[in-house]
Amino acid sequence: MAVSSAIQALVVCTLLSVTSVHAQRLLPRRLHFVAQSTAPNTHNFFFRGSLPHSSTGALDFDSLTSISKFVASRAGVVVPEDVYVVDYSLLTNLPFVGNSKENFVTQKYFDKFPWRGEQIVAPVLGSLTSPSLFPASVRSAMLAAPSWLLNSLPHAIDAFHTKLQEPRSKPTLFYVHCMAGCDRTGIFVGAYMMRHMGASIEDAWTHNVEACGRAPSAYTKNSLEWYCHYLQDVLGFSMQTCELNVSTS
Repeated sequence: MAVSSAIQALVVCTLLSVTSVHAQRLLPRRLHFVAQSTAPNTHNFFFRGSLPHSSTGALDFDSLTSISKFVASRAGVVVPEDVYVVDYSLLTNLPFVGNSKENFVTQKYFDKFPWRGEQIVAPVLGSLTSPSLFPASVRSAMLAAPSWLLNSLPHAIDAFHTKLQEPRSKPTLFYVHCMAGCDRTGIFVGAYMMRHMGASIEDAWTHNVEACGRAPSAYTKNSLEWYCHYLQDVLGFSMQTCELNVSTS
């Protein structure tokens, strides 16, 4: 199972890298406020979007922070002027098929200006297969296996939530992104919404469509369905359904 999972991950990573080649920059229309920390004495903010680079390929820190503050204000949320940025990259560093160049550019910026923020690389990969292809008993066994998703989405979601709720020395803007801000970002944000914001899988999908301006990919749909079953079968969440009867891009 581990070998097939690795092959699947490589295929998906290649496909996502190819399909996102036209969105290698910060797209204001895809930058959205998701949530903010609720723990006492915390001022942390969660945003989603596309690669936060300019058309020249450099990290566009000023545009990222200014657009984020504007978007938050429209949701009735005030982001302080002076914020620390955590670039939460869902891009992989795999050679040839990954996005190591984009991650390197971001890391180089924060190496130069460490007081402005940092980068965390937490790769997310989609699933080629739908959980509906497997009998319930087989699906449950797969979900219980450590390699059910090569990137361990359950751990990634919980680790991010812990960071979002941690007290920090200054207000922090967590910016979660892939390349286009749609497919891998849709997996991560959709899973987070189901796990920590009480969203149904339909709610998560609708949010992704609205945030992206198009339907996410089949890999996103499959991954959200798998994660929904994880919440239901492993963690005991009450989910009305874990199947999405939707079109994908």
